[in-house]
Amino acid sequence: MVGRIEYQYHQSDRIHPCQKKITLIVPKRFIHGGTPTEWLDIGAVNLWMTFPEQDRSSNH
Repeated sequence: MVGRIEYQYHQSDRIHPCQKKITLIVPKRFIHGGTPTEWLDIGAVNLWMTFPEQDRSSNH
């Protein structure tokens, strides 16, 4: 793990009153301070599924 996209909130259902909080890992080759030469395409992310280490947060 090199980079992380943290705190992506999604109201996934009406059963749980709080939003789902997930973390996505960004490979090292996509993290730099200059002009981008390659883009990270994560495609379509199904936010209804369960993610590793996901959390529910009411205070964001």
